Amino acid sequence: MGENFKIVFLRHGESEWNVANIFTGWADVDLSPAGEAEAIAAGKCLKEKGFKFDVVFTSMLRRSIKTAWTALMNSDNYSMPIINTWRLNERHYGALQGLNKAETAAKHGDAQVKIWRRSYDIPPPEIDLSDERHPANDPMYANVPAKALPGAESLKLTVDRVLPFWFDNIAPCVMAGKSVLVAAHGNSLRAICKYLEGMSEAEVLELNIPTSVPLVYELDAQMNFIKKYYLMDEEEVKAKMAAVANQGKAEPKPSGPSMEELWPAFDTKMKAEGLNSAAIAAFKYNYGVLVSGASTMIPESAIGPVDELPCLDSLDITPDPSLLQSTVMLKLNGGLGTGMGLDKAKSLLEVSDGNTFLDLIAKQVGAMKAANNLELAFMLMNSFSTSKDTLEALAKYPDLGTGDDLEFVQNKAPKVTAADLTPATWEAQPSHEWCPPGHGDLYPAMLGSGTLDKL
Repeated sequence: MGENFKIVFLRHGESEWNVANIFTGWADVDLSPAGEAEAIAAGKCLKEKGFKFDVVFTSMLRRSIKTAWTALMNSDNYSMPIINTWRLNERHYGALQGLNKAETAAKHGDAQVKIWRRSYDIPPPEIDLSDERHPANDPMYANVPAKALPGAESLKLTVDRVLPFWFDNIAPCVMAGKSVLVAAHGNSLRAICKYLEGMSEAEVLELNIPTSVPLVYELDAQMNFIKKYYLMDEEEVKAKMAAVANQGKAEPKPSGPSMEELWPAFDTKMKAEGLNSAAIAAFKYNYGVLVSGASTMIPESAIGPVDELPCLDSLDITPDPSLLQSTVMLKLNGGLGTGMGLDKAKSLLEVSDGNTFLDLIAKQVGAMKAANNLELAFMLMNSFSTSKDTLEALAKYPDLGTGDDLEFVQNKAPKVTAADLTPATWEAQPSHEWCPPGHGDLYPAMLGSGTLDKL
C-alpha cells in the first residue's frame, strides 16, 4: 500500500464585488481589505500546520492570484512555481456579470436566481462575442482560442472546463508526491470536489466553500477520496458557509404595515363593488402572501422528473359517448389580446379561413354533438373585459347556449400600489383600478357565481 496524498484547496478571499454583492464571474476585480486579511489569516494557519508546497496552481484572476501570494508569503512558502490557468477561473455568469445579486433576485425571484447560480446544467443568459465582458475581447486570453472561451456557464460546463486541467496537470503532481496548493474560486473548486468525492449533481449544489479557509483533502494511493477537513475553527467555518449560501438572495423586505392594518381598505372596496365572498377570500389569501414577503416560487430541489407515464395504447378502455351527456366543456376566455394589438378577447383573433378561435371552438362542439347524436354542455369563463364581445360573437351559434348557460364571469381583483401595498386609485378611470385575477381564479369564480352548484 502506498502513502496517502494530501492536497490543499483555498478559495480566494472576499473581493470588492463580494462586498457589493455583484455577480463577478470572470471580471478581474481585486480583493477587499477584508479579503486581504482573510488571505493573511489563511497563510498563518498553513504555517501553524506546517504546510510546505512544491507547486501552486491558480487562475488568471487577480483575486485568486493575490490570495495565493498573500497566503504563501504568510506561511513562509517562497520558492515554488505558481502556475496560472484560465481553466481554474470562476464560472462565467454571462449577462448577469456586473449585476447586483440581491436586486436581480428581487426582480426575478430567489428561486430563478438560484437556478442561474446553482442549478447544475442551466447557464444564465449568454453574452455574445460583441459584448465587452466576453473573455474573447480580453487581451489576457489572447492565446486561448475564442471558441474555447465561454459567454456563460452552468456548473456542468465549469466542471467540463476544469477537470481536463485536473487530470493533465494537478493530479499528476499529487501522484508524484508533491505538496500541492490550488488557490481558485468557489465554482472551479466545487468542480474538483465533486469529482473527488463522487458527489451527485444535487449534492454539489449544496456545497458551500467558505472564502480563504484552507480545505485539505486526503486521498489514497489510487487517488480515491478518504476524508476532508478545514484548517479553522468549526463554528467560524459554518458561519462563512452560511454567508456563501445566502449570497444572491433578495434582501428581506423592510418592516411595514401589517395585514391587519392594510386589509380593511381592500375588504371595503371589494364589498362595495359587489364581489362575492369566494372572490374576497381568494384575494385575501394571495394579498396576505404578498404582505408577508414570502416567496411563492417552487425551489428547483423540490422538482423531480416523471419516471413513467402510462401509455394510452396499454390502457383497457371501452369508449362510452353517453358520458358526454354529463360532461361540460369549459374554456377559459378571460385574456385580452393587447400584446397583439387587439382591444378584445384573444379568442376573437382570426386564425384560419375567416374563422376566429371562438368560431373553431363553436364548430368543434357542434361536430361532437352531431357525431355522437347527444347534447354536450359548453361554458366559457369570461372576464369583465371579454364577456360582452364574446357573447356578441357567439350569437350566431344559438345551439351553444345563452346567458348564464354559456358563460360565467371570473372575479376581478383590486390593483395594489407597489410603494405602500394600498389599493390603487385612478379617479379618471376607476375601471382601471381592477384586473382579472387569471386562470387560477377558476374555482373561486365557479363557486362564487353559483356555477358550481348549477353544474
